[in-house]
Amino acid sequence: MYATDTKREAIAAAEKDGAIGIPSEGAAEKLKELTGGRGIDVVSDFVGAAPTLELAARPWPQQGALTVVGLAGADFPWHVFRLPFVVNFSSTYWGTFEALCEVVEPYRAGEINPEVHVYSFDNALRAYQELVVLPTQVVYAVCG
Repeated sequence: MYATDTKREAIAAAEKDGAIGIPSEGAAEKLKELTGGRGIDVVSDFVGAAPTLELAARPWPQQGALTVVGLAGADFPWHVFRLPFVVNFSSTYWGTFEALCEVVEPYRAGEINPEVHVYSFDNALRAYQELVVLPTQVVYAVCG
């Protein structure tokens, strides 16, 4: 797993969790180099600002995927040759802050006690397989 950021402290935190840290300056070229020219199969942009979207859109191979999680609200200019062919570009939506509070409040009040399973990134496939067969009230986390 690779992590890039404009802040050195953020890269250091990601490295502490096992990621290979790459400063944002020249990151797209470095990522291509580290992957033998292939590029990154799955990119997650947790900021969603113009500079992060620009970087996130560059190191993709065909059939890659970019998910924008961050809500900074940047525009992403689109034209047919902007990205490699056969890629998946998606965003997420978690709902309003109020809706999130409604979900968290029963936990804080001790009304629910979710069973939590944490898997290393190396066991991500196992986590997803168990997600299919284990009860739905279980919380799953895959950590890099």
